[in-house]
Amino acid sequence: MGEPYIGHELGHWTTRAAESYQELARVFSSYVSGRETQEKKEYDRLAAGVTERLCRDCPKKEWCREVLEEERQTALNVLLKCMEVEGKTEPDWMPEFFVKECMCGEKVVDEIQTVLYLERMRRSAYNQMMEGKEALVYQLEETAKYLRQMEQTFQREQYLSEEKKRELMYGLRKYHVRARELETMHRIGKGRELLLHLRCDGAKRAMSMRLVERLLSEELGFPVRACSQARGYLSETEQQVLFREEPGYSVMTGVARMVKEEQQVSGDSFSFFYENEGEMAMILSDGMGSGEEAARESEAVLLLLERMLSAGFREEAAIRLINSVLALRAEQKMFATLDISRINLYSGTCEFIKIGGAATYLRRGKWLECVEAKTLPIGMVQKVDYDFLVKKLYDGDYIIMMSDGVLDVVPEQERVEFLRQIIGEETSQNPQVLAGRILNASLLMQNFEPKDDMTVLVCGVVQKK
Repeated sequence: MGEPYIGHELGHWTTRAAESYQELARVFSSYVSGRETQEKKEYDRLAAGVTERLCRDCPKKEWCREVLEEERQTALNVLLKCMEVEGKTEPDWMPEFFVKECMCGEKVVDEIQTVLYLERMRRSAYNQMMEGKEALVYQLEETAKYLRQMEQTFQREQYLSEEKKRELMYGLRKYHVRARELETMHRIGKGRELLLHLRCDGAKRAMSMRLVERLLSEELGFPVRACSQARGYLSETEQQVLFREEPGYSVMTGVARMVKEEQQVSGDSFSFFYENEGEMAMILSDGMGSGEEAARESEAVLLLLERMLSAGFREEAAIRLINSVLALRAEQKMFATLDISRINLYSGTCEFIKIGGAATYLRRGKWLECVEAKTLPIGMVQKVDYDFLVKKLYDGDYIIMMSDGVLDVVPEQERVEFLRQIIGEETSQNPQVLAGRILNASLLMQNFEPKDDMTVLVCGVVQKK
């Protein structure tokens, strides 16, 4: 059964906050929903705008309104449609009304072009405003969703029975360690936690925290470590200590890079991001082009993603929110690929998320699997599309990520075999050595004159014995 993690009040607060954000999203959504109707209404005003400009000083305007209003309106609509669709008009397209009846017939094409130009500018500004509102609606909805998910984390699941708790405390007492207020929590997919108030039994006694970890691990049946805030020893002064289950997997990482020829800065940005003790994410972003501008694009995407993951957002929500921010800055043309390989060190699974990036490869012995996607870079369109895949990892697996400058020199149908040959020749278990061999093989294909920025990330997975 679950019990409150940090109290009912915080859970109620998140519920109310989520409802508020959802209501704001509903209000803004009502403005966005009228977009098509508004555009149609504004288009109907085009004809009136042409008439106002064309007939302002015409001596026949009153007579036209009384006698030829319907014929004039029909002819004007035909000409407007032709010019908006085709972008131009031909002499034989001119309606008969403007040839025989209208005194301003020769000026009508120029006036329509002026009105259409002004209308395109208005529509462009209007569309940008509506896209901003759509992005805001999405952000409000995602924030509401995040707050609802956050409420669920305020529940801690007891995984020890009362009898097991008493046995655990008794086992510690035999080593002169007093424990009280034992609390446990099982975080789904992120291991188990144990919160204890501990002190040594006796004023002259002390015990290292490492020994306490070993005693608890033996009693619980799985390895635990004290959190980094704990002191390195126990004394007669009571302290609160949080112990976390140790992940069953660890990782080794390596990176090799090369800047495009004649450039000083790489447009590729990468990170080995440890969100907490149980997860590690390899992130690679390739800014469009090369040099400082591409570096700014990829670094901005990387920084936003890390901050949102640190705040507790899942990758999907973080990606959509980042994309909406970049899409609003479309006039700056901030586009970048985004490649994420997120490893759960408890379950040994890896989530692959790809947005416009080069293929990722999973090596298991001499077997090689390609994980690729055909999607646009982030920030290019209002609604980002990405590919998501989950793979189970095993001891000795390697994940190889790279920017497109590494394998662009190899024909697409030959890339897997190209990498397989490099990996087959490599006997070292060091990811850094493997990353270097891949980069050197690619540079050799280019006569060591890199045509683009090149980055290779390698992560080796080790299952603890």
